[in-house]
Amino acid sequence: VAAPLLGWLFHSPQVVAPILVTAVGMPIAGIVLVPTARAFARMDYATIAGVNIVDLLVGQGLMLAFAWAGWGALAFFLPTPICFAVRALLLWRASPGALGGRVEWRKVRIVLHRGAMVFWSRVAATCIGQGDYFVLGLFATKAAVGYYFFAFRLAAAPVRILAQSLQYVMFPMLASMRGDRENQRRSAQRAATCLSFVVTPLCILQVVLAPPLVHALFGDKWDASILIIQLLSLGLPAEAIAAVARAQMEAQGAFARALRYTMFSAAAFFTLVTAGAYWFGAVGAACAVTLYYLTSQIVIYFRVFPARGRWLEEIRAVFASPFAASLVAAGVSGSLADAFVPGRLPIVSAILITIAFVGVYAGLMRLLAPALSQEMADLSLNLLERFAPAAVLRVRGRRSQPVVEEVDNEA
Repeated sequence: VAAPLLGWLFHSPQVVAPILVTAVGMPIAGIVLVPTARAFARMDYATIAGVNIVDLLVGQGLMLAFAWAGWGALAFFLPTPICFAVRALLLWRASPGALGGRVEWRKVRIVLHRGAMVFWSRVAATCIGQGDYFVLGLFATKAAVGYYFFAFRLAAAPVRILAQSLQYVMFPMLASMRGDRENQRRSAQRAATCLSFVVTPLCILQVVLAPPLVHALFGDKWDASILIIQLLSLGLPAEAIAAVARAQMEAQGAFARALRYTMFSAAAFFTLVTAGAYWFGAVGAACAVTLYYLTSQIVIYFRVFPARGRWLEEIRAVFASPFAASLVAAGVSGSLADAFVPGRLPIVSAILITIAFVGVYAGLMRLLAPALSQEMADLSLNLLERFAPAAVLRVRGRRSQPVVEEVDNEA
């Protein structure tokens, strides 16, 4: 119903079709709610993680395929209902169950009363998630909005799916520790540190990979989006880390506090984005969003997890160390690609950058956070063991061999 009105408001009848396609996906998204709740209630995190990975690969792959095939703006929207349908199919297969019974209005009233603050927090978060497109559309050209939307989808989708998945997993785990607040806080901060060491290099890698990947896939058609991808990628780690703080507040039942922080975030977001879009268009909006991430989200993190006089240590552990290691890895990998790969081979350059970046970052991580590096390596092996148990067994055998030899020598 609102699609023609929005087309008239923005003087763009072309937006009607994307809005209608997105609206088709909303009922399908509602079907996912019940099996998702069942999976979380069983703490079936393997299924949840697998579905999220499939959703990410299908969504990003379809978006690139539709864009390459010349579907224009619809390429960004057509994957939405398809991804919702895939999620619904996978989750209902993993968490089957019959629906029925009667509505218990007493429980409905309790849910509505307790969920009001959560609802308004979600409304404000949704406004933040879509507000930059809306504001930019008021001040910039249609082409600028298209470049920004394309850049944001490429830059933010992987990070947001990873952060939201962790937030959903952390909530029931932290809620089970509600009786032990100190242990709950330490576990949440440990999760935030681990997430930072994963998300930060991913975002900085996007900064280096943006030029060769965009050129390899689309030629020079989307060149204007490259700088926007790079700018947004610089701020996204802070948003991902703040997801742990939001999970902590929800686990403690601090819904009023979470609502206040979300409203504060919305006010800061729209103030910065309006100024940036008005003065500098799409690039200004990207700078404003990055500034919003690096200020308000870090403030929220330290409000939920006070540093208690250890500001420098907390900043170094959670933010500075992974960011510095990622910058070094980006510089080394970018220099190698410039030195050994001709400019006419962007896909080869992207492959070399990725390999070099991962190698350098893994080495630096072992120096800066050896215990965390070992912990994450063990976690990766546990995940890979499901798919390649023989290979993982050989790796673990080589790890344990020096220890066995050392024990034999001592004997």
